[in-house]
Amino acid sequence: MKYGITYSYWGKDWEGTDYPQKIERAAKCGLDVLEIFYGRILTMSEREIGEIKAALKANGVELYALGGFGAKEDISSLDDDVRKGAVNECKNIIRAISKLGVRNFSGINFGQWC
Repeated sequence: MKYGITYSYWGKDWEGTDYPQKIERAAKCGLDVLEIFYGRILTMSEREIGEIKAALKANGVELYALGGFGAKEDISSLDDDVRKGAVNECKNIIRAISKLGVRNFSGINFGQWC
């Protein structure tokens, strides 16, 4: 069994910028996983991705991604265009999170959350 924590536990936002420090903090707390918002991953630079990957490796922590889809990303929508757009967005997310080695994408990713 693995134990982890959501990034926002130690802050007030979902889209932080100090992920390497939070990764180190999670490790110092004896945790195996840090979970971050997928939307932030979509905007990361290659430099930031490299820093995060280095912190993950140095601290023996895994990274998970979470989030929720809005009306325009509702993969369960009855509207074909919305659903197709949502599938494309999911593909973009999977490509982005895979750059960080993320193997777990959780949250409200099966329908509309808000």
